[in-house]
Amino acid sequence: MAAMGAIEFERVGIMTDFEYKDDLFGEDNSTLAPTMQLIHTQNEGIINAVKNSANIRFLAKVANMLKPEDIKKERKRFTEDNLSADNDSGMIIYDNKFSDLKQVESKPYTPNALQMQHIQENVCTHFGTNMDILQNKFDENTWNAYYEGGKIEPFAIQLSLVMTNMSFTERERACGNAIFFSANRLQYASNATKLSVSTQLFDRALLNRNGVMDIWNMAHVEDGEKYYIRKEYTEVSELQKGNEPQVVIQQVPQAGGTEPTTRNGRNTRRTNRERGC
Repeated sequence: MAAMGAIEFERVGIMTDFEYKDDLFGEDNSTLAPTMQLIHTQNEGIINAVKNSANIRFLAKVANMLKPEDIKKERKRFTEDNLSADNDSGMIIYDNKFSDLKQVESKPYTPNALQMQHIQENVCTHFGTNMDILQNKFDENTWNAYYEGGKIEPFAIQLSLVMTNMSFTERERACGNAIFFSANRLQYASNATKLSVSTQLFDRALLNRNGVMDIWNMAHVEDGEKYYIRKEYTEVSELQKGNEPQVVIQQVPQAGGTEPTTRNGRNTRRTNRERGC
């Protein structure tokens, strides 16, 4: 028997769903009962159809009037003589007790595909998911739609609010204290998306090296908390002051010589040694 207890209400965080009849306890899954009954009936029909198709292989008509017990004995005798493993001739022989003997073709029973799909969609709609998620056939776009508009991100936001209200006072929350739950590693993104996010955010100092390592699910590195930014960026207001960044264009020099390089009216000369050639 489960133990029961009581604590203060202010120490309780409430997360509910399907708040149609009750704001505190939400709603149960009784609306799914008709769909579950359909699934049970469908499964029972499949089982019975498979059993019948596997058992009945021949249909025989009795020529004479026989008692029920005689029919049972004759059926057993016919099966043992003709349908058992002892009959290695491949031939069935029967006497005039049977006026007609036909073989029943065993056809596999397949349920209606549209009906099964409709039932599955009802279940998925009730729980806010889809078959691609349940069967691990989703791609990046399907996962993003499921994460943002389905169950995960709304749950994370609601959980963040509940934990924040339970952990901090009203004054602490007003000062900016909060608890956030999020997914920042892009676990289900494609490699192309991970590479694009890593390069774009790292160049703009929005991610450090350890942040990039998290995206690729790799171990942190030494000095990985440092941020780097590309130097060719500048503020728009700085363009009026003539402080636009200078970009040097390097050309391939002649062997053993130096080549002048010009950018924004400035000449630079670099030797092969300076270029690392």
